[in-house]
Amino acid sequence: MAFAIFYHDIIYGIWNKKNEEDSAEKALNTLNKTSLSTEDLTTIESHILATKTHNAILKNTQWMIDFDLAILGSPIKRYNIYSQLIRKEYRK
Repeated sequence: MAFAIFYHDIIYGIWNKKNEEDSAEKALNTLNKTSLSTEDLTTIESHILATKTHNAILKNTQWMIDFDLAILGSPIKRYNIYSQLIRKEYRK
């Protein structure tokens, strides 16, 4: 889960429609050099890709989706700051 969280937005461009796919690919390319099993790599990839659709195929993927959407449950002051920053980012 920690690797999925770390890599889930490592590739991010506001107009890129493949952020999740590119991030998952970067994770796999890097983590393939470790001793992680194929099953672990597949799980990490699945967690990252799930942040695009917010559909959980694997049971633990629900945690990843919750992490990705956590801002929506934050205190209103924090959410308002986030919302302003997003608007500023997309204005560019």
